[in-house]
Amino acid sequence: MGGTAQGMKRQRLAIREQQLQETEEQFQEVARQWLTKERQLQELASLVQIKEQQLQATSQQLHDKDVQLQIRDQQLQEKEQLVQATEQLLSVTEQLMATKNQLLEARELQLAEQEAGIQAQDQQVQELNRQVQETSQRLSVKQQHLDEVLSSRALRIGSTLTWPMRKLRHGRFRSVTSARAANDTAVSAPVDRRTEEVIEAGAPASSPARNVGTLAIGIVTFNNSTDQLARLLRSIELAIRHIEEAQVKVRLFFIDNGGESCWPESNILSRRFETQGNIGFGRGMNTLMTAAFAEDETEWFLCLNPDGVLHRGALKELLSSSVAHPDSLIEARQFPEEHVKPYDPRTLETPWATGACLLIRRRIFESIGGFDPNFFMYLEDIDLSWRAKSAGYSIRVSPKALFGHAVLHRKPDKSVDKSFLLSGRYLAYKWKNPEFYKWAERELVKRKYYQSRSELPELTELNTGSTELNPELSNFNYYFHFSQPRW
Repeated sequence: MGGTAQGMKRQRLAIREQQLQETEEQFQEVARQWLTKERQLQELASLVQIKEQQLQATSQQLHDKDVQLQIRDQQLQEKEQLVQATEQLLSVTEQLMATKNQLLEARELQLAEQEAGIQAQDQQVQELNRQVQETSQRLSVKQQHLDEVLSSRALRIGSTLTWPMRKLRHGRFRSVTSARAANDTAVSAPVDRRTEEVIEAGAPASSPARNVGTLAIGIVTFNNSTDQLARLLRSIELAIRHIEEAQVKVRLFFIDNGGESCWPESNILSRRFETQGNIGFGRGMNTLMTAAFAEDETEWFLCLNPDGVLHRGALKELLSSSVAHPDSLIEARQFPEEHVKPYDPRTLETPWATGACLLIRRRIFESIGGFDPNFFMYLEDIDLSWRAKSAGYSIRVSPKALFGHAVLHRKPDKSVDKSFLLSGRYLAYKWKNPEFYKWAERELVKRKYYQSRSELPELTELNTGSTELNPELSNFNYYFHFSQPRW
């Protein structure tokens, strides 16, 4: 019996040792899991370092990092639940409780340290966010300074640009200008005072004595900075002083589509129109153009973007080109980036003209009117060019009339993309090109600006003015280039 009792005791001890060994294996497994967690946390630290560099790229990556941290927190919570389950398994015997408690205390210390490390990493991420915001602000200031430097350099570089057959055309323009100056222009020194009057939009001004040489410059602003407007105004003043062959009286017309603009004082006679809200580029220009040509003395109207600058010889060259080609819309050349549309180096004819710096003569306006108001933004200048050609007029480039218009720094904008597609859809509808019309509708749905074609705005009202459209003069073969590109 004594031997049997001892055998049973040894058997129980063997079972107890086996249980202890199993428990030890379980603890070792838990330890391996925690080592895996430590390696994961080390990997997480490496990922955080990588994310610190990526945070400078875009704010979207910051969001992705936050999502990853949330996933890690969920993993920690799941592992804490696993530890609790292990504690329940370790409650099998009282003898193993002490060992279990010691192990659990050690694990809890590790968890506290790891949680403290995660909190420190969270603080580092917050600090990085703050640094990224500060860096973004500094970059924005530097970008603005760089734009100003590029604009000033571009003005200096623009004066040295050459053009094919430059001397031949210069001589021809000068001779034509001299022959027509007496009939087509009137000499008037720039006004030495500044007059600014706020009137109801669209109200005609009083009609002073006839002066067929007056040039009206129209500017539609949209939340432009004071520095932009001051830079543009200085360039206009400089360009007025360089008008030689055909000195003209210059008037400035402007209207705000956004917030109230702040213009510096100037000797240029100016006229300010009461804002009607954001009515679009074409409608804004039409308001200014109608009022300008209501004055008998106005012979030219210059559409001018507020975010650019005129070269000092731009007005002189535009007027010379208009005198040489009175039946043409005259477009300035843009720098540092030109449009890719072609032009004839001999005749200077081009398929269409951009409205950024476009000279319109009275006879053309009286024949075809202004911009189609159905275009809220973009492509209204394409439509105006095709309407002018349909009425028998031509479109020409003034080779030495330079307009600084820096657009290379602009970032992609979905609202701009949507406006382009909507304007392209209406342009194709108006000029009877079903292929381009359907393509624009497909793209508007494909790019998720609309859920389906049925949600697109209806196109029932066309604005053709008094011009009979000739769809054969339009060109939709090259999509938004609207002509075969030069490169």
